Amino acid sequence: MRILALDIGTNSTLHLVAEIVGTNLTVIERGIAASGLGSSIHADGRIPEDAIATNARLIAGMVKRGEFHACQRRGAVGTQALRDATNRDRFVSMCNQAGISLEILTPEAEALLGWTGVFGYDGPKDSSALIDLGGGSCELSWGAASSPVWFDSIPLGAVSLSRRHFKTDPPLRDEISAARREAGATFSRWRGRLPADARVTGVAGTITAIAALELQLPDYREGVLESIVLTVAQISKWSERLISLSYPDRSALPGMPPARAHSINAGALILDELMSLLSLKEITVSEWGVLFGLAFRLAEKP
Repeated sequence: MRILALDIGTNSTLHLVAEIVGTNLTVIERGIAASGLGSSIHADGRIPEDAIATNARLIAGMVKRGEFHACQRRGAVGTQALRDATNRDRFVSMCNQAGISLEILTPEAEALLGWTGVFGYDGPKDSSALIDLGGGSCELSWGAASSPVWFDSIPLGAVSLSRRHFKTDPPLRDEISAARREAGATFSRWRGRLPADARVTGVAGTITAIAALELQLPDYREGVLESIVLTVAQISKWSERLISLSYPDRSALPGMPPARAHSINAGALILDELMSLLSLKEITVSEWGVLFGLAFRLAEKP
């Protein structure tokens, strides 16, 4: 069965065209477009009409890609930015008009889809943990089965931390200190929550971008980042470097995904804090996640 899945995040919108036969998924096409939802939402929580119009064009284009590939089923999910938006119903209506149904995920549903997307229908056999660091939220889960035995979601991510603290570019020392204090305090409730034997995997834009930077990846190729291991020293190195660079300089780095350059400095800061807080020496990169979990779920629907 051929599936079109869209993951509408705080920073970007991802699309996936996949062929699913049984438990096997083959990627036909995948892509990313900067949506700017998290950075455009007004103080009152409203998504402005120009941002909705921009996203309407992006989503309509992705729906056409699904039609081109003769997808039999299609669906979209939204995460933290849309959970927060006061006019989320307007966005849902726009998606319907573009030809795709949008479900705004609860934090629990987002964590479960991410788990299935990374580990498959049956889940991992051994003790495993998953960090999903997005633009507006971060999820941590662990277990060794088709669903995690424990999970938590915190509404803080790369875009929201950057928007809250980084008023200059590159950010000033006081801005960096304030961002690090908030990240440390906010995520402190995860201290000691992971089993010592859990193998930790990381998904979403920040960690895949750091992996691409580490490899100086000139052009993205499907699967090239999957299962790469990043050490705490590598993550700390990139956190320090990215926080010192302006947006044009970040954008010019070999391997930098264009859709990630705006808030990657804040995302790297959060990941650096998490590595320390969770006492991690390394983390395994996955390119899969919520988008792939949605594809699996769409294939199962009657």
